[in-house]
Amino acid sequence: MPTLRQILSELVGLIMKIKIEWLTDCWDCDTCGWSSAEGARVYFDDKLVIDLTPVAHCFNNENYDDHYVFDQILQKLGHTMEIV
Repeated sequence: MPTLRQILSELVGLIMKIKIEWLTDCWDCDTCGWSSAEGARVYFDDKLVIDLTPVAHCFNNENYDDHYVFDQILQKLGHTMEIV
């Protein structure tokens, strides 16, 4: 079974360039302590097509792991991903 990276590598031929800008947000609260969140911005041919900006906070962080980011890329390309 091909890995997600192999699948994305094969799909790159369909689009001139896919750029993933990995993002991290940090929050330091005097009451709650430190927290962080991960996310990404994805560009197809230098055009922003997916914006998953992370937001770290005391509660309800907006966090997007790499599986979610890759799933969103595949969906944008008209494909689906199933992790088993």
